[in-house]
Amino acid sequence: MDEFYRIHKYFAPLCGVGSHGLTDDTALLPHVSGSYVVSTDTIVSGVHFIGRETPYQLAQKLLAVSLSDLASVGADPVCYSLNITLPKHISDDWFLSFCQGLEYIQKIYNMYLIGGDTTHFVDKKSPMVLSATVYGTDSYPTHRHCAKQGDKVCLTAPTGLGFVGLQVALGNISAGTDMDTRAIQYYQTPTPHIDIGRKIAPFVHACCDVSDGLVADLAHIATASGVDITLYMQHIPICQTVCAYNDQINIHHAILAGGDDYVLACTVAPDNVKKLQRVYPNIQVIGTVSHATATPCVVVLDKHNHNITPKDKGFIHK
Repeated sequence: MDEFYRIHKYFAPLCGVGSHGLTDDTALLPHVSGSYVVSTDTIVSGVHFIGRETPYQLAQKLLAVSLSDLASVGADPVCYSLNITLPKHISDDWFLSFCQGLEYIQKIYNMYLIGGDTTHFVDKKSPMVLSATVYGTDSYPTHRHCAKQGDKVCLTAPTGLGFVGLQVALGNISAGTDMDTRAIQYYQTPTPHIDIGRKIAPFVHACCDVSDGLVADLAHIATASGVDITLYMQHIPICQTVCAYNDQINIHHAILAGGDDYVLACTVAPDNVKKLQRVYPNIQVIGTVSHATATPCVVVLDKHNHNITPKDKGFIHK
């Protein structure tokens, strides 16, 4: 039983207006002058980060992963709440560095802290559990359930570097100091595509950030919208830094299923593709959306139209 089955079976029946049936990474909160978009994320040591990161880096990653969800709906960040559970006897120096990391992200995205909670475990060997809930201004309806038959699938930047950065940080691969530093930094302190999300949102039907893996995250759009998605491997951009590790990793796996990239994948009506490219020229068309003939799915084809869809489609909490 994975996380998405549990969400569908146990939590979805509890949801209400603005929650999109829990098929999305954001929800809408109505207020007197419109609505706020909200998203929450939790990162846990040993699961979402290695544990050797500095508190400054952890703070940046914690806010970045939640802000990435706001980016997928073209929202402007406003504020956030914070809940952290730490091992016992965390030092004042740790908190100082952590809050400096929070302040750094706050200044970039013009947001502020509104509250939260801090608790601790009873021993020093327990994991760190860090959670943030971010709030933004009303968004465009670019949710997972809005993809249309005939849409083109687009990607704002290459994927795969997050997976490479994790493997470098774990000591599994290396391509030299400069490349390794770049890859680790990309993994440890991702950059949410907030500005890009604002630019593309008016032209997009459905959108998601690539956090669990390109195929896995697009599969959420396929399921929520009741469509099939076909990706063409020759059209998916490849980062030069990822290519530097070609002889040490399966590049197709890194690009299609690696995760931790936090770029945006979206579906766009064919008539809007050129408009989208005018506001953001770096966007790449990588696939198509079609009517689902059976269970909605994502298929990846190579240049010979052979099915190369990875069996492991991305990260799933068990």
